[in-house]
Amino acid sequence: MPLRLSESELIARYFAPHIGETCQSTQQGLQKGLQQGLQQGEQQGERQGEQQGNNKGLQKGFLDDTAFLPTLARDMRYAVSLDTMVEGVHILADSSASDWAHKLLAANLSDLAAQSASPEGLLLSLSLPVSRAQDFIAEFASAFAQGCKANDLRWLGGDLTSSPSGICASVSIFGSVSKDIDPMRANARAGDVLLVSGELGLSALGLSALGLSALQQSNVNSNDNSSDNIMRAISRYRKPVARWRESLRIGSQVRAMMDLSDGLLSDLDKLCAASGLSAEVWLDSLPIVANIDEGAICLGGKQDYKQDYEANSDRSSLSAGLRFALTGGEDFELLISAPAENVATIRERFSPVAITEIGIMTAWRGEGKRVSYLNSAGKDEDLIKTLKGYDHFRG
Repeated sequence: MPLRLSESELIARYFAPHIGETCQSTQQGLQKGLQQGLQQGEQQGERQGEQQGNNKGLQKGFLDDTAFLPTLARDMRYAVSLDTMVEGVHILADSSASDWAHKLLAANLSDLAAQSASPEGLLLSLSLPVSRAQDFIAEFASAFAQGCKANDLRWLGGDLTSSPSGICASVSIFGSVSKDIDPMRANARAGDVLLVSGELGLSALGLSALGLSALQQSNVNSNDNSSDNIMRAISRYRKPVARWRESLRIGSQVRAMMDLSDGLLSDLDKLCAASGLSAEVWLDSLPIVANIDEGAICLGGKQDYKQDYEANSDRSSLSAGLRFALTGGEDFELLISAPAENVATIRERFSPVAITEIGIMTAWRGEGKRVSYLNSAGKDEDLIKTLKGYDHFRG
């Protein structure tokens, strides 16, 4: 049986080869329109130079979750992104319309946060079965509109269609960012400090906890600390938080930034691939969820966590909280590569949300050696052989 290509490999093989051609034609149209109102001479030459520079941003769209378009304002550009949610893949089938609205907005806002972009507007595409349309749309539209207002977003329109089965929703979002701020993944440098915001694995814990039976949930609730964390985790899974407001305050201090949507294991690998670097992560430094009943959560939750728990004989070195942090998706926290001298400022500006130093970027060590996850003794756990982050096409 041939090896199945991963999500990133499918993009690289079938989409990336076309981006140069489409960016060039788009660039020509943008440049022509912008030049029509310009005076001849130096001003026109300056604008042409700006457009050539902006074309580089367009061409980086497949390495990051966001691409850039020029604006009429010389010192600004647009960050644009698109994210899709599919019922049963990104969100549980019994989720409320309000949860759909909240999660869809958070996922898209988080892509803007990764570029330190201020939200401006969006377009929505929604497909759902006719039998579910009336009740779902009323609740969804109200929650979506409220979310847009709360996040300073203009809902500009979109598309609504019927679906033969299941719900699927996509948002095209755009925001504005100074042309001097460019935290794309390729900009990380060897020696940079790796930082993460907030707490990792909380959403994955919430998803796994939602799979518990009533008896298992009762057993977990007997531990007050565990119960509090699980309720907090379920809330984070259903209503995640995008760190876009905080990211606006640190854009000038970071070299590269991305949101954690597929788990640290997968997303840091993407950062390393885009920058041509490797990384070291100190496992003991990861801000993980503590005080949880890992047996109940892992054996009652998602099948991959159950298999991992049963197969792992050395559970003391790989707790449930650590597995959730490494492989669980949809934390929507920020992964940051920044110069060491900027860390204190980043922490101060991101407050009250915590910023944790988890490792460093290093020179490239070769394929298969992108990231080393070091335990308290400094030994590489070689987790890539036993764990994996989320990938849509490899599972």
